[in-house]
Amino acid sequence: MNRPRSKRNKNLPVGLYHDAKGFVFLRVDKKRIRLGHNKAKAIAAANHYNSKYRVDPDLDKLLEHNAKHFETFGDYINHYESEILPNKKLSDSYRTDVRQRLVHLKKAFSQFICDDIGISEVTVGLNSISKTDRQFNAFRSLLSDIFNHAVDDGVVSENFAAKKKKKKIEKKRIRLTIEGYQAIYAQAPPWLQNAMDLALQTTHSINEVVNMKFEDADESHLKIIRKKVEGTGAAYVKIPIGLELQSTIKRCRDDLVSPYLVHRKPLKKVKGYMNVRDHPT
Repeated sequence: MNRPRSKRNKNLPVGLYHDAKGFVFLRVDKKRIRLGHNKAKAIAAANHYNSKYRVDPDLDKLLEHNAKHFETFGDYINHYESEILPNKKLSDSYRTDVRQRLVHLKKAFSQFICDDIGISEVTVGLNSISKTDRQFNAFRSLLSDIFNHAVDDGVVSENFAAKKKKKKIEKKRIRLTIEGYQAIYAQAPPWLQNAMDLALQTTHSINEVVNMKFEDADESHLKIIRKKVEGTGAAYVKIPIGLELQSTIKRCRDDLVSPYLVHRKPLKKVKGYMNVRDHPT
């Protein structure tokens, strides 16, 4: 059953509506056409179309029944939440986050008619609910997925959300002072002290330090694989072992048998840990 027409549209021809932007005509294939603000011309155009294409009430009802109709993009977001989201494999916590974001997206995009939505409307909608750049990126990502489904359902012509650039988020770092480093070192367990010393003495990041093995060190050199460029010629490095580094490597050997320089006894078993590591330490 069709929805009752509002008072302002009640006396207009079938398919013709009026909103803040003027008159809109809905064809039998659910395509919306903007007809401007002239009421007489809009009614004349609607009557001419209806006399030609709305002559078979049964066919018109069939078309209306088979077509997916969403007046605003907020309506489609409701459809996404009720019909599409439940079929997605998400964790409970992330699903809760998505539903919370959908509340804001529905509010922001309920004002936009599907056929009229474009990149400018997406910009207005996202800016209206985003207090930070991080929020903007989160809303944009979810909205892009919604648009993908909307394109597939024939509701919109393209994914306008994907055309919006992500906000660049600058990482704010505070430099560690020597005093701060020394304070941490004094309270650190032996395995962490070893890691801190190796990082300083080899000038390599934690990604390299945690993968250093005893077999990588001979009497004169320590072989290191740089993770960021692994697979290229620049990934493999050999650094000379001086007295200080040699002392640190020696100190890494303790009562716990491990192939790794930096190691410790695991506090608990972590599911899937051995899928990415070759030793529990």
